[in-house]
Amino acid sequence: MNRSMKYMMVLLLFAAAVPLYAQKTDTLSLDRAIEMALKNNRLIRISEYKVDENRYKLRQMKSKYLPRLRSEGTYSYSNNVPVLSVDQGSFGVLPGNTPLPPQDFTVLQGKHETYSASITFYQPISQLIKVESGVKVAGSDVSVSQSELQANRQKVLINIKKLYYGLQRSEAELREKQAEVELAKAKLEDARAARQAGKTLDVSVVGLHADVLDKQHDVITCQNKIDDYWYDLKQLTGIKPDETWQIVSADTTVSSIVPGEQDFIQQAVRNNPRIKSAAGEMQKAGYAVDAARKEYLPEIGVFAQYKVQRGIPITPHNMAIVGLSLKWDLFTFGERSNTIKERDAVKEQARLAYEEQQNQLTGEVEKAYRKLRRSRQLIKTAQEAVRLRREQLRLSENQHMTGLGLASVVLDAKASLAKSQADLIGAVIQYKLAKAELEQLAGMSDRVSSEQK
Repeated sequence: MNRSMKYMMVLLLFAAAVPLYAQKTDTLSLDRAIEMALKNNRLIRISEYKVDENRYKLRQMKSKYLPRLRSEGTYSYSNNVPVLSVDQGSFGVLPGNTPLPPQDFTVLQGKHETYSASITFYQPISQLIKVESGVKVAGSDVSVSQSELQANRQKVLINIKKLYYGLQRSEAELREKQAEVELAKAKLEDARAARQAGKTLDVSVVGLHADVLDKQHDVITCQNKIDDYWYDLKQLTGIKPDETWQIVSADTTVSSIVPGEQDFIQQAVRNNPRIKSAAGEMQKAGYAVDAARKEYLPEIGVFAQYKVQRGIPITPHNMAIVGLSLKWDLFTFGERSNTIKERDAVKEQARLAYEEQQNQLTGEVEKAYRKLRRSRQLIKTAQEAVRLRREQLRLSENQHMTGLGLASVVLDAKASLAKSQADLIGAVIQYKLAKAELEQLAGMSDRVSSEQK
């Protein structure tokens, strides 16, 4: 083999390898899809920033426990100079008709420019009781925002699972439709052969031809559904539209161990983010009522001040002051009492909303658990149907190999097996979705269980 032939073979091998590399697709597992969705979802990021915002508000409120150090200063210019003077005779007249003082004289004279500066240390005392209520309210806001973040995470998780399982089910349906197309084509060929032999009529051939087209239409429809699922899944996970991925084949095995209905209800009442959020709002409303009642207390504080001034000679240039400050609104014309009544109404609304969430959640858990129980029954029926269809296919293939059966019979058995397998995958996915819904309601769906991998 000469050198040019060697180069040609290398180029051919390289050209053959490039399309294979270009067509390589990544596998998208459920875990990976969830990870990508949680990382790229904007709603979750907004909720995370909301948690940070409320945490900073809580820190801001706690800082009110601490004293304040304030610095102030003023500067002014006057066109008239302040003067303290004594007029002649202001103190009377002495014997001998001598005025006192004998003439006008200036005691003190200020300046055109004056300035003062002070630094004040203030420690609230009675206000600390009010601050405590504010801290509790801010802490409730943190808890509520964390519950909302958990709820948004669960929404993303359940949506990813629905899309992923929908893809698995649609791919199984696509295989079923493709098997039906092959069966319809085989029946059409048999009918055409029978027509040539004069054993059937043209109307039968036309009908079978139309049946082939109907089955092909079903394949196209199923493929469009798969494309729609992929579009939505890429939107949630951040996968680029031009990237090609494939999902993991559906696993038809399910665990035989499932918590009882009451276990799910108890966990839901404890861990569901909607319940947590409603409980947080109820707690926050109670703290708000307490804060409104504390508005009747006076504001008492301790202060220390050091002041420096220049330009006014009658006052000291430097002075230090310590003392207590008191501020108390004796009468507000119903403002405080109406604020308490308003917040009592909000508290009652929050309590009723919490009870309503509990009732709704219990009903949703019971409904999802019924779906789970029914889907387990469907799985058992579908598994037995798959076993029997496999046996039917084996017998049909044996008959065809011995010349006792038609190829269309084998294709019919394959199509029946594909349908039974699609029904089994559908039942398993219905079970997994019901279980995922139960885990979401119970506040457990921040993770992926072994059933969903």
